[in-house]
Amino acid sequence: MNKYNYLSIILILVSFIFSIYDTFIYPRKNKYDDYFPEHKDKSLFKKIIWYLSQFTYQKQLIFLFYFYLKFKNYKNLERFLKIIAPPMMIINLFYFKYLFPNYTKQCSEKNYKLYELSFYDIFPHLLDTFIIILELSSLSSYKFNDIHLPIYFQLMMLISVIINYKIRKVWSYNIVDLKQKSTYKMLIEFLIYNYIVAYVIYKIKKK
Repeated sequence: MNKYNYLSIILILVSFIFSIYDTFIYPRKNKYDDYFPEHKDKSLFKKIIWYLSQFTYQKQLIFLFYFYLKFKNYKNLERFLKIIAPPMMIINLFYFKYLFPNYTKQCSEKNYKLYELSFYDIFPHLLDTFIIILELSSLSSYKFNDIHLPIYFQLMMLISVIINYKIRKVWSYNIVDLKQKSTYKMLIEFLIYNYIVAYVIYKIKKK
């Protein structure tokens, strides 16, 4: 662990604390996504299920866990990074391609612009990409077979969507609806981007 790692942990932790506050403490009335804290999601259990179904929050928790493993000198840390890095980068990309436009369209209070995003929004959806890239640069190797490792993260994301729907009867983000064809197109696009990113990492590390 170096100074950069500790700075990364602090930034991710601050973002994580903000997300916890926004979900479990701040008394908001959110009518433009799949979260209903004033009626449907009053219980702590359902709030936790909602929180864990959000890909950005999953990413933050897993990234914190990654640095915890790094602090403990976990011997399979590089394999873990190969599993999580490509999906985490694509989650950031999809936020700006799908979630942010959907958010601004459904939010009746204000037509948000990208430059108006706060640290709470901009860090977990953009700035942590640079931390991911820097961590990837420390990999000692990246074999062709490693390109398939992100499937474990992708399966976790899919399972979280299904659990969220079974318990709360709401599809994640009101977008990831497994009963709609458009969702499967988006999933295929997500997989393709993942393989592209993983292949690019492979080619760079191969040099």
